[in-house]
Amino acid sequence: MIPKSYFRMSLVLVTFLVGCSTVRYRAPTDFHIPASSHRKIPLRVGLMIPPTMPLFTIYTDPMGAGYANFEIGEAVVNGVWKMCKRNFDDAVVVHSMDFDEIDQDIDAIMVPDITDASLRSSPFGDGPAVEFSIRVKFECFDPYERSIWSDTFSGNGIGEGAEPGEIYTNSMRLGLENLFEKTVEKMRKKEWWLSIGDPHRPDRPDRPDEPDHPDRPDHPGRQDVVGGYSDSSPDDPSALQAAEFAAAEIARERPGARLKRILRVQTQVVAGRNYKMKIELVDGSLWDVVVYRNLKDIMKLTQMERTG
Repeated sequence: MIPKSYFRMSLVLVTFLVGCSTVRYRAPTDFHIPASSHRKIPLRVGLMIPPTMPLFTIYTDPMGAGYANFEIGEAVVNGVWKMCKRNFDDAVVVHSMDFDEIDQDIDAIMVPDITDASLRSSPFGDGPAVEFSIRVKFECFDPYERSIWSDTFSGNGIGEGAEPGEIYTNSMRLGLENLFEKTVEKMRKKEWWLSIGDPHRPDRPDRPDEPDHPDRPDHPGRQDVVGGYSDSSPDDPSALQAAEFAAAEIARERPGARLKRILRVQTQVVAGRNYKMKIELVDGSLWDVVVYRNLKDIMKLTQMERTG
């Protein structure tokens, strides 16, 4: 009978050998980013990188040279930064989607996110080749945290070389250049930024920070804007969560307040979602509330008024 310690030692040995054969590759960060020969997009854009994107890694090795990790987040971040600097009036790095928390004067926030990436062997030329494919979603938000431009682009590149590292680098470089070429072309094709206004215009309105400003997206009278409110079902589980959250917030001022039912609900997609609701509490009181749920599913009661 083979002792159990033998199996444990074998497992350790296999783990060690696998670890030794692991190769880490970084995608190239120096590649061509197109810039328009026309006037730049008249915005000062803030670039926000999702915290998980620099960690995005492809776990594959199409050439069978061992276990390999391909890190592409840094390359995409570098490419988006160059794209913004070359195609907008100016670009800065920001760390929040909340314009109130940003201490720099910007007109919009650009958020990129890698949605897919892969490497596979490709029958190209006489020698070994690898095809790199990547998809990145870009979304731009205005100071009202409305999504004003969103699109997903794909890039492909086939690389050749004398050894695996060179082949991978060439394929990723070509794929990333293909991605950003498509992005810049499409991004400039339609003047979506006019919904914000040219920051150089002297008559450009100030941002409405006051809670009762009629141009705020959560103002009851604002119904005719892009990304405005639309009717939703009171049975929607997410609306119910928002209503229960609102009732709990009301209970801070009125102990014992609990939700009875939702009478009406409208939703608005922003950098997250607004829930504008009329709710009834168990004591019979009626309330108009607006709950904002951000992209991290954190809720905030932004409007509360008793109406009955």
